[in-house]
Amino acid sequence: ESDAARAKELRALAARAGESFRRKFWDEAGKKLWDGLQRGGDGVERPLTEVRPNMLFAVSLERTALTAEQQRAVVECARKELLTPMGLRTLSPSDPKYRAKFAGDMMTRDAAYHNGTVWPWLIGPYAEAALRAGNFGETAKAHVREVIRPLVKMFDGDSVGQLFEVYDAEGDERGVRRPGGCMAQAWSVAELLRVAVMVV
Repeated sequence: ESDAARAKELRALAARAGESFRRKFWDEAGKKLWDGLQRGGDGVERPLTEVRPNMLFAVSLERTALTAEQQRAVVECARKELLTPMGLRTLSPSDPKYRAKFAGDMMTRDAAYHNGTVWPWLIGPYAEAALRAGNFGETAKAHVREVIRPLVKMFDGDSVGQLFEVYDAEGDERGVRRPGGCMAQAWSVAELLRVAVMVV
């Protein structure tokens, strides 16, 4: 089999995979991606409707199955429902499972960890998705510079030169989001630095 024939075959497979992904995961009404699919006892796949940051990876990676319009819609959904000054919520506040505070005993904290608690490292996939959806143009770069500014300021905060693992999904009466988890989280710092390099 020649290289050209193999390349043609692989391109056709990629096109089929992309079409399947869009058909199964695109939520046309919500202009976003379903968080996942779950097969019921009847064998039918049904979408998991939670709005979570996972959908950003379909935009932030160099190759995507989504159209340009779909990419922009995913970023806009994440901006409206998940983005905070400290990173991204792990679940939209509109969801009944949403927990605004990472506090309490271990079981209570665990219930919040993936259900609202903000993770700073998720600013990386969000920022790269916004840049790709905006064709790395100056408007997209300006937006990303603005969204990382509060995290950059935190380098001079309670954990000098570091970022915490997580933050509360909502601020207190002064608008401050209380940090939690470990006080020096490498992936939080690494993703912020990776994004900063993209927009300097």
